[in-house]
Amino acid sequence: MRKRINSQNSPNSNQNNTHGKPLSVEESLVVEPIHIGEQHEHDSDVDLLDQIQDAPSSPDSYTRFQQYYHAGKKYQRRQICQMTLLAFLSILVLSSTVGLMLSKTGITYKQNGFTMILSPQDLTEPKYKLISKSVSQTTSFAVVVNTFKRPDMLKLSLDHWVNKCGTQANISQVFVVWAELDKVPPKLEDVLPPQRKTRLKGPASKDEQKLHVPEVEFIRVPKDSLNSRFLPIRNLKSDAVFMVDDDVRIDCESIKAGFEAWRHSPNALVGYYPRLASPKLGIFESKAEVIYHTWPIVFAKQKFNIILTKASFFHTKYLEMYHDNDENPKEILEYVDAHMNCEDLAMAFLVARKTASSRTTEYCRDCPLYVHGKIKDEGLFNGISTSGGSLSPIGHMEKRSQCLDTLTAFYEKKGWDYPLFDVSLGDQSWHHKFWWQNAPSNFFEWFSVGNSLM
Repeated sequence: MRKRINSQNSPNSNQNNTHGKPLSVEESLVVEPIHIGEQHEHDSDVDLLDQIQDAPSSPDSYTRFQQYYHAGKKYQRRQICQMTLLAFLSILVLSSTVGLMLSKTGITYKQNGFTMILSPQDLTEPKYKLISKSVSQTTSFAVVVNTFKRPDMLKLSLDHWVNKCGTQANISQVFVVWAELDKVPPKLEDVLPPQRKTRLKGPASKDEQKLHVPEVEFIRVPKDSLNSRFLPIRNLKSDAVFMVDDDVRIDCESIKAGFEAWRHSPNALVGYYPRLASPKLGIFESKAEVIYHTWPIVFAKQKFNIILTKASFFHTKYLEMYHDNDENPKEILEYVDAHMNCEDLAMAFLVARKTASSRTTEYCRDCPLYVHGKIKDEGLFNGISTSGGSLSPIGHMEKRSQCLDTLTAFYEKKGWDYPLFDVSLGDQSWHHKFWWQNAPSNFFEWFSVGNSLM
């Protein structure tokens, strides 16, 4: 039961006030009861505050007043947090919905100061005939799987590319780069799970099922080297190669989108892992002059200049060039063998140098192209940069930066310019969205921050 101060209505108050004397503390503490429980059946913070508008003077009343006051403030903060969260989620849903409605798939073309997104359908129009001439007529591609002493991972990879995606995803051939020199490649039936009968719609005979299965072939390489993954391949039936590690699996629809993107930029590196090589920021000390950056910096700066070959499309002609001393100095291959790293950066340098002349202000036809897709990457937790091996994540990133410096030095020695060219993440994405909606193909890419402050 609470008590209300009522000094004005007390007898003592009237007597003392007639003489103009102030009331003493004892005289002023004439109180009358307030039955809160009778007036309100519920114990709401707001209702309780409404009942204590008069400031109490007794110690007990003041303590209760503090309790009710803090309860009210807590209730107010809770309401504000809930409203803020609701507003944020509403904005997020609205922006995502609008972004998807306004998003467009295709290449960026700039004309008379205006930027257009030309979809594959747009390029069929006569006015874009000059651009459409560069579109490859290739209708299928070969998957090249890189593996080493991981039979279980190889089985999962072959099951995905051969059985799950197959020719319905435009895959005509699957090659496995076999670098275990002391072992003979396994029989196909030992590493390829039984075909998924549910992949084809409707009933299908065994012969019809076989028509949808790509050819599979093991390539025994003469040397255990990362350079071996770029050896020229005999029996290729397509100009397009999709290079992929055995621990990376791209959703079948995403791989089809990637192939379509490559067809419109057949001389470019097209893939799912954009990276940025840029001068060091200098916040933390680094021995390298050019720093290798992963997705967080790519997103922050909204630009990139490298597509990793761990999941990328490129033209088969680059396989020949990679092992041609006139196109790719043998010192680079020796460096890759010595450090067991950076073969993908060497390929990025090679492609960038060979396509430098095609860069224009209107259409960067052969610049690297990013495709956002759905990817399962088990190498994020069991790869060289994340496992508990000899290289910590930061050590791996620092080594990648040193690779960039070394490759740059080799190019300068040959009299070649630095080849990497920064491109806009928005312009050189196959799926065009608002900048804040750009996202990595794998969510965990957001946590790759090893070199972010170097």
